[in-house]
Amino acid sequence: MKTIQHKDKRLDQAHSELDAQFSEHSYIERLSKKIREKGGEDAQYEFSRWSNYYIMKSSRNKRWYYWLTYVVASLSGIVAIVSSINAVVHGATAFDVLIIAISSLSTVISVVLSTTHPQENWIRFRKYAMKIETEANRFVDGVDEYAIENCKGYLPEDYCYMFKENLIKIVQSETDKWIELMNIK
Repeated sequence: MKTIQHKDKRLDQAHSELDAQFSEHSYIERLSKKIREKGGEDAQYEFSRWSNYYIMKSSRNKRWYYWLTYVVASLSGIVAIVSSINAVVHGATAFDVLIIAISSLSTVISVVLSTTHPQENWIRFRKYAMKIETEANRFVDGVDEYAIENCKGYLPEDYCYMFKENLIKIVQSETDKWIELMNIK
């Protein structure tokens, strides 16, 4: 009975994660349709292109972060178990080799985690995806610089152009941040 409850719990978790992904996807699709209605195909394309890019990068780094975290935790646990067995057996050379191999693998994965920063990348890409969504909502809702009272004399194409330019500024700010982090300048 305990196993069935455990499987149900994992199944519920999987369903809730799927619902969250589906909700985000359907939200993006609805927002994309509104952008198309208001700004045309070009604006919709730019929004879809950049929001999908950052969401994809964010999700990939999130998966890497969790996967590597679980692997490192598992390997650390295995090292503890093998060390305990080795202490009981005293001098089993096969266990010594196994301990060294597992410790080495754990160290390599720790290095990969510390050098690739998947959690930081996940958060960074998610941040830019949210900035793009916020800009799209501002465009669709007609607020700030897209408000009618702030855009007197502008044509609808100008709204679309302004929206695309703001999306490009968001993407450029992410690129500038990356260049700054890499000390390329």
